[in-house]
Amino acid sequence: MADEVESDDEFDVIVPSLIKQFQNILRRYPDNGQILKEIIQNAEDAGATVVKFLYDDCCHLVDGDDTGGFSHPGLKEFQGPSLFAYNNAAFTKEDWKGIRMIDDSIKEDDALKVGRFGLGFKSVFHITDLPCVISGQYMAMIDPYREYFKPKAAERWGLTDIAAFHQQYKPFLGVFDCSAETFQGNPYNGTLFRFPLRNAGHVQHRHAQPISSNVYDRDSIEELFEAFQEEALLVLLFLRSVEKIEMYRRDHKETKLLFAVEISNIEDVKNKRQQFNSKLPDHLGSLRDSNKELIPLRETYPIILKAENHQNKQKNEQTYLVTTFCSGTIKSQEFVKKTDYVKNIPLVGIAMPLMLNNPQEGVLVSDSDHKTNDENLTASEDSPNCPDPVERFHSQATSHCALPHENAPSVEKKTSGHVFCSLPLPLADSRGTGLPVHVNGFFELTPERSDLQWPTTDDKHTQDKSKAWNQHLLVDVLPCAYKELLFQATKGQGIPVSPGQVISCFPDKAKVDEKWKKIMLSVYVQLFQCNMFYTKAYDGKWTSLDDAVIVNFPDNPALCEAVYEIMLLTEHCPLKLPPFVLDGIQDFHPKKDRLKFVSKEVNYKLVKDCLASHDGYCKFPPNQKFELLRYLLDKLPVAELNGLNLLPLADRTFTTFSSKSSSESVYIAANDMMHLFAGLEKRFLYASDEVIKEKLIQSVKQGEL
Repeated sequence: MADEVESDDEFDVIVPSLIKQFQNILRRYPDNGQILKEIIQNAEDAGATVVKFLYDDCCHLVDGDDTGGFSHPGLKEFQGPSLFAYNNAAFTKEDWKGIRMIDDSIKEDDALKVGRFGLGFKSVFHITDLPCVISGQYMAMIDPYREYFKPKAAERWGLTDIAAFHQQYKPFLGVFDCSAETFQGNPYNGTLFRFPLRNAGHVQHRHAQPISSNVYDRDSIEELFEAFQEEALLVLLFLRSVEKIEMYRRDHKETKLLFAVEISNIEDVKNKRQQFNSKLPDHLGSLRDSNKELIPLRETYPIILKAENHQNKQKNEQTYLVTTFCSGTIKSQEFVKKTDYVKNIPLVGIAMPLMLNNPQEGVLVSDSDHKTNDENLTASEDSPNCPDPVERFHSQATSHCALPHENAPSVEKKTSGHVFCSLPLPLADSRGTGLPVHVNGFFELTPERSDLQWPTTDDKHTQDKSKAWNQHLLVDVLPCAYKELLFQATKGQGIPVSPGQVISCFPDKAKVDEKWKKIMLSVYVQLFQCNMFYTKAYDGKWTSLDDAVIVNFPDNPALCEAVYEIMLLTEHCPLKLPPFVLDGIQDFHPKKDRLKFVSKEVNYKLVKDCLASHDGYCKFPPNQKFELLRYLLDKLPVAELNGLNLLPLADRTFTTFSSKSSSESVYIAANDMMHLFAGLEKRFLYASDEVIKEKLIQSVKQGEL
């Protein structure tokens, strides 16, 4: 017998049940602190400036209460502990529509909305089976099981209508200015969500097909709060509206403020953001209409973020310098003009951490010795640990302790860059991007919004538009913003930024995550174009690599310092750079062969000429002079050192190299014979260094001295 089939009228696409759709959504969103971020996202999109969370540990159903105070008797089971979320922006008509949309969003094509995928709010179903919201003149509940508002899955009441159900709104009373008057015709000024925590009874009641079997209690909410607090100083960094976030706990006795984070220089930040935002619509319009290169839209400002844990009184503060940047290039215009990219704009942000009032800023500290050169040289000779003067001279002369310099990276360099799509994305690992700055952009994200969409080997023969967009932001737009940030940092922007902090923001190839290394070439090429490098020459200035002499002795800081100082005295423009920046120059500078270096291999004659033209080096510490001598003897015949005050004597002083006709002869004696010439140390060579001694002996034999 033939199989029975449906009639043509019955044949249709099979759509998953509402419960199944919610389950699919929850699979995209982790059950962790990301939930709170999604709630903040909705407040940000609504233009709210304040967000508050409250864990309510109370049960609001008194024994003996009947169910007459509810619109449905089954709602009685949701009067237990809950999580509240408040923001100070009221729902609009579109918001009331959007909250009811499943797997879709009213914000999908709005590029300036954080929640462009529109699904984030649904992550609250990890916590609850019955979210409730009060805003303006209405209260609404969403019931995905269609159990309490049959046949509908949601219900909305006017606040005066719900007044008849006094038990139903009882948990709201006393929470963020919600009172009995709210249900007597006074619109609620803001938006207040309540998420009754799912308990074991709820799961058992819906055991056949629960949206989620997660059970939430006080410990679970505290874990959410703690996870949020760990990165609280980052959350506000790139948002356009939200300025302050607070966390509370309520029990039967009182409501306590647990934690708060805010922008402490909010007026300055507001002004800068408004200046940028006021110009953005016209700039975006020009991107779509213009056929020529546009000047990018950009703004740079400091932002001070302050967090306080009100339980242990611990306070934390971090200052960042932030650049917001919207591209105007022809390539950006081409992307924007494509209808597929209507929801995307070439807008990025970069933030560098600033360490203010740090006396060690920009200083490299030796692990083995914190004394200055002067302290070492004046150590008491009577000290029981002090060696023989000649041995002490040798020790000082050959020590390679790290010396402070203006381009030394910051001592407290701890930032491991985070990725933002207005809000910080979850860290894949503790290392983040490995960049020394935080980056923000209107990136295309994975469905669960945990990472950027990255190209794979399977994409070689396809044109994935989302991944192409991300590559444009990363390789073309972000490096320009990077340059703008550091360039403005060199200008100060009303806040002190040391050279060490600027150089710390150059990417370090050894630390950057493999996926992010693809932007390093573009970033370095941009940075090489500007005066990003500080020198003490000419009373201190920022210079370019093309106009500088790079002093590079990575294994000999004392020699590096000596060469740097003598070049300053002779009106050159020397630079000392950390190894990772030197590596960046070697790897990415398009014309590195034209740059001028002084190193162990090159330009030693330039060093000799500088010494010959200025006697300021005569006052250098002995260890630096000794290293200069080693360096020059390694490359030049001794005869070319005539006139240089670099000949070390046994009395810990130096004299001038002179021709063999000089009447002031200097003698060479074995170290174990020096005691025979007490008081005559000034006439004898400091001869503990065998290499130097042998070179000088050979020079004498050859008639050079």
